[in-house]
Amino acid sequence: MALRRATKKTSEKARWQILRSYTALTRAQFRQAPPPAAFARSDPLTMATSSVLTTPAGSNSLLLDANARCMSQRPVRRLSNGGDKEDESKYAAATTATYEMLLQRLYQVNRFTAVKLGLGNMQKLNDAFGDPASQFEIVHVAGTNGKGSVAFKMAKALERSGYKTGLFVSPHVSSFRERVQVNGVLISESEVCEALSEIFNISAQLRIPATFFEITTMLAFMHFAKQGVDCVVLETGLGGRLDSTNIVTPMLSVITSIGMDHMRILGNTRESIAREKAGIIKPNVPVVVGPNTPVSVMMEVASRNNAPLVRVPLHVDFEDDYNAENTAIAREACMQLNALHALQTGGARESKELCVDLSSDRVNSALEARPPCRFQVLHVMRPNSKERKVTVVLDVAHNPQAVNRLVGLLHKQFSDKKFRFVCGFSADKAINKVLDKITNVCRESDPDASDKELEERIHLVKANHPRGASLEEINLALAMDTTEGDERREYESISTIKDGVNAALAASRASGHDEVVVVCGSVFLMAEARQALGLKEPVDSAALNAVAGSHMSTPESRLAVAAAEQEAEISTKHKIMDAYKTSVNASGSALLLELPQLVSQAQALILQHAAERSPSKLRSKFAQLVLAAPSAVGSNGDVQNLLTVVGDEVARLMSSIQLLQLWIQLQVPKVEDGNNFGVEVQKYAYTTLKEALEKWQKVWDSLADYSAARATAVEKINAKLSSETSTTTTATSSKGGKDGDEDKSVTAKVDKQSSIGTQAGEDAVAAVVELDIKWYFNLARALEGVRDQYAVTTDVITKNKEKIELPRGKNDRAGFNMF
Repeated sequence: MALRRATKKTSEKARWQILRSYTALTRAQFRQAPPPAAFARSDPLTMATSSVLTTPAGSNSLLLDANARCMSQRPVRRLSNGGDKEDESKYAAATTATYEMLLQRLYQVNRFTAVKLGLGNMQKLNDAFGDPASQFEIVHVAGTNGKGSVAFKMAKALERSGYKTGLFVSPHVSSFRERVQVNGVLISESEVCEALSEIFNISAQLRIPATFFEITTMLAFMHFAKQGVDCVVLETGLGGRLDSTNIVTPMLSVITSIGMDHMRILGNTRESIAREKAGIIKPNVPVVVGPNTPVSVMMEVASRNNAPLVRVPLHVDFEDDYNAENTAIAREACMQLNALHALQTGGARESKELCVDLSSDRVNSALEARPPCRFQVLHVMRPNSKERKVTVVLDVAHNPQAVNRLVGLLHKQFSDKKFRFVCGFSADKAINKVLDKITNVCRESDPDASDKELEERIHLVKANHPRGASLEEINLALAMDTTEGDERREYESISTIKDGVNAALAASRASGHDEVVVVCGSVFLMAEARQALGLKEPVDSAALNAVAGSHMSTPESRLAVAAAEQEAEISTKHKIMDAYKTSVNASGSALLLELPQLVSQAQALILQHAAERSPSKLRSKFAQLVLAAPSAVGSNGDVQNLLTVVGDEVARLMSSIQLLQLWIQLQVPKVEDGNNFGVEVQKYAYTTLKEALEKWQKVWDSLADYSAARATAVEKINAKLSSETSTTTTATSSKGGKDGDEDKSVTAKVDKQSSIGTQAGEDAVAAVVELDIKWYFNLARALEGVRDQYAVTTDVITKNKEKIELPRGKNDRAGFNMF
């Protein structure tokens, strides 16, 4: 630790004071895990911790004074007598302590702030700091795989073209500071301290519940603005549409590839993931997309935003070399910047000109460069050793798509060599699929090896990280992927990263073969692996790395993942039920307030549609309707209108009763001994409503009877109005004719016809009229019954409302039960 090294030359008393302050700062602060407000400061020269850290009585405030100097950027005094070294040591120690304390706070933010996807908090934070995101040109890069490499290549190309270039990438390998760079220079610890304390302060004052990535993104914007960069290459963190970086309007958008990763957040199909990534496409902003993207989705979103789209064509080299694909995407993006530059010089845009000299060897070498741990090839040999060198490949490949590309590069570059893997995983990744691919590579490189020998070529390690998968979790992942009849694989041991790397190197040297050791599976392995290989670079402390994954919303282990998914499923069902209960309670309470109004509405309908109550007047009116056209009797408008109104009101009443029944049911508490009087009241109200519902269901069923009965009665009128004809023939024996030899006969035809004037016709008409009167009064009474039912329901529930809602008193919490 820098702090402990810095205290070696100080007096024992000063050393004790610094160490005690350091302990208070880094440990006591996080036992309670304070909210961002704990880091608020009253003036720009006082460190956030001054309000929450109390130094020992009589001790010097060395740490706080150094922090104040750090925050105010006061230069350290340069003394000529050698005292400056001790002062600088204390300053460096205090800065490192503050840096680690603030980062611990940052890493734990998501534990105490609910993570909500969206741009609202980020926009508020950016506005609070004066919109630093608008002070430079931006190239926005998203994608499942390759986005970090493409961002790195473009930043290097712009830098070598003469632009002061910012780079924002994630996650980091060894130090948080890697995330924010200007011309390849990492942000310093003191600059991190200054920015984080400002952000914690403002977010607390404005009550902005900013998440880890929102705060980190804001830190980057502030640093880039302060450094006066010309341009920034901005990599998204997760997805695109709702990513914190998506508040910007870039001059160019880039989407590298689409694969199956982070499916629980982005969706479980390539198309749904592609739509999330395509969310960075902005109106009228050109977009470059890689060959491994669903082009139909990209074109649809680009067309909707009037954004010119350029797709990098697929090339045969891309299958085996993802670096070639990333270079092609970065080169195409630079060409689009040059095209924009041509438009700028023509006055089409008002912005800083960006032009990349693609004919320059320096620029082309930048486009071919790889960021650390992206197929980084090392040749390792212990110092002062005669042992042969071992080729080591470091790659952050962590999902099946990335491992496929890694395998292709291994075959292409080391086709005649055997492979040995050091791999560890994050617990939420597709461990089984990745291990399958790694096992196949080992088998292909050494076909004669036994299963035991193949297993020995895979050195499982566990990252010192909250998300690192344990041996049990890895074997569980393999077991879950094993189908009936398959041989179940199971690994027997797992080690630390350092031990795993050393064991792999030793085994490779001892094997007698020309082997390549590949370290992959998770970005969280790389820092420790690089240290084990002797690489010197800025590295955050072990204490920081131990909490570095706390900001991830992903569960810490595969066992936790399985448990979390089950819990989430149960939680989802509970939430659905709770939401349903809340909805029913709200609807039931609203209906109770509406019941008196429903009584009034029913009364108004009675007066409007059933005001006439004289049977004689109705008889006269209805008879005239029938007699007006006895051969074509039409429907009775008064009865028909009333029938429609009553049907609607009865249906509405039954629906209201059902809702109130359910509302009461959902208030019923868990069954317990004693104090059940309130439950009896609930049961009484429920039973009353149940009986009412049964009654009105019968009324509803009977409404269809009117039409059938009237149709039958009208048919009888038509039958009585039909003609009845009979023929009578009377024969005579008289002779006629000239000779008196012809018989003459007379036929008499008699027609019998019923008419309204007959008794049968009048009875048929009367039957129809009386039927209409009967139904008119029945329907009127039904409408009155609806009105009265609303009134009775209101009375029953209002009188017992307190017991229905709180059957066991004010301390009762209603459960869910059914009678």
